[in-house]
Amino acid sequence: MKVGTLLSCQPYTITPGAEKVRIFEAEPKGCLFMGEVSETQDNDDVFYTGADIDMSLKTGIELRNKAFKHNANVLVFTPRSTANLAKAMPATAEKKDKSSDGKADPKSDVVPEPQKSALELAKPAHTVFLGTVFRCPPLIFNQ
Repeated sequence: MKVGTLLSCQPYTITPGAEKVRIFEAEPKGCLFMGEVSETQDNDDVFYTGADIDMSLKTGIELRNKAFKHNANVLVFTPRSTANLAKAMPATAEKKDKSSDGKADPKSDVVPEPQKSALELAKPAHTVFLGTVFRCPPLIFNQ
């Protein structure tokens, strides 16, 4: 019998009862607004494609825990705008070693470094996820 260990597993603490918090795509009708919650995510271990950054499992659990602490049973994520992310991306300027006649200098000893794409340079260090939380009667869940 082989026993394997998972070194990369990290335990996340789920507040008892927070697992019952439901995620809705839009604000529910007939529910009591309980407040807003937010969580800042460190993006070091999150895959980035240049679009929206995905929420990590840890961030999702923390948002559910916070919703539960607000006595809420529904969590609705606030949509993020990709336009704001695009504004934060640095402009990349292409630099070339040129001589006075406008052609590349073949005698140059400068070895160009591999260029990173704008997407690699623009990955934000942190992302803030926001959500609104509601207390809904059980009838809302059964519709």
